[in-house]
Amino acid sequence: MKAIKRTVAALLATLMLATSTSFTLAAETYTDDEAVVVAKVNAAGIMQGTDKGFEPSKSLTRAEAAAIIVRMKGISESAVKTAAGTTLFNDVAASHWASGYINQASNLGIVKGVSATEFAPDRDVTVAEFTTMAVRALGAGQLVDAEGTWPTNYVNFANEEGILDDVNAIYTATASRLNAATIVANTLEATLWTKSGYKSNGEVTFEPNGGKLREAVLKIAEVKNATIAIT
Repeated sequence: MKAIKRTVAALLATLMLATSTSFTLAAETYTDDEAVVVAKVNAAGIMQGTDKGFEPSKSLTRAEAAAIIVRMKGISESAVKTAAGTTLFNDVAASHWASGYINQASNLGIVKGVSATEFAPDRDVTVAEFTTMAVRALGAGQLVDAEGTWPTNYVNFANEEGILDDVNAIYTATASRLNAATIVANTLEATLWTKSGYKSNGEVTFEPNGGKLREAVLKIAEVKNATIAIT
């Protein structure tokens, strides 16, 4: 689509949350579909802009990625504050702004370090890394881990589930904020996975449980453009 100059407010007046909170982003260049994606993740409270706007082309750090995924999982800010403090990683101090997010995501098995002792919080996250976090947030991480070699196994699963639809970047590239927003918007509509039993050899089996992330986790019945309905 033709790129157009617009604010998110111009898309649907203002982003209105169920709490009656609203916010507006600075004028930036988006296609129609991209503008809707940005509006959705803002309205759901998962990704927000700054006084400079949404900054869609800006890269995303691993710490920022962990924070986004934790919000996408519906974990409250109070729970994040409670989890803040000492982490498993030598390069994430207890006072680091993202320590609570990283601890929450790590405890859920959604994020892992670049080594046993380092998380590299300020390093740019790749599309493959962020995709992996999104797939794990759906509960499919253990299933995908058993199906091949990283990151191809996660990328293939994400493609099958529609998580990478409209993500215009190769998986080895640094993820932009727009890449991340698109993955989040797609993951909200993806099906959650749960353990369903065991094979005769003891291997755990998984199956989709029929629920979507936004419904089951965020309790959002619908995200239509910039308006959300809470169940």
